Amino acid sequence: MFAIGASQNLRAQDKIVTQNINNFAFYVRSKSSNRWRGQIEIKEGMNPMSRSRIHHLLVALAVLALVVPMAARANPKKDPKSVHASMDLLSDASLGGKQVKAGTYEVRANEGTLTLMRGGKVIAEAPIEWKAESSKAEYSSIILESGAMKEVHFSGANRYAQISSGSAGAASGQQ
Repeated sequence: MFAIGASQNLRAQDKIVTQNINNFAFYVRSKSSNRWRGQIEIKEGMNPMSRSRIHHLLVALAVLALVVPMAARANPKKDPKSVHASMDLLSDASLGGKQVKAGTYEVRANEGTLTLMRGGKVIAEAPIEWKAESSKAEYSSIILESGAMKEVHFSGANRYAQISSGSAGAASGQQ
């Protein structure tokens, strides 16, 4: 008798669970069908975005779309083939016929010229030739020979700037 009552109880519970699943499935189908028809439910207390806010958002996005490419554009004054580094000159030397005192300089080299700058002012310039390195330089350095700058190596570069012999000779002659 106990087994018969338990099985009837289980059937009743199964029926209730089945009804709940069917009700839930109907509810989900009705809600999703509203979305497919393009209807949006706005519950009480929710504030839809006003037209002026949408207008302001679109204007901001348009301005951003115009500004980002201009900011990403390369600086026209900067030569993409130039190399620069801050270097310490440990003793007085000559470059391009000018005597350069020991100190920290901004060294810039483009395809044909080496420039030493300090405080934004050009101190000395000389023509150069680029030579291939056997491997990338670990650090930036200036090579002196008889008090004249001969080579400049830039950290991470696989080539170095060799001061042209005409310039080095003029620099050595003025010492």
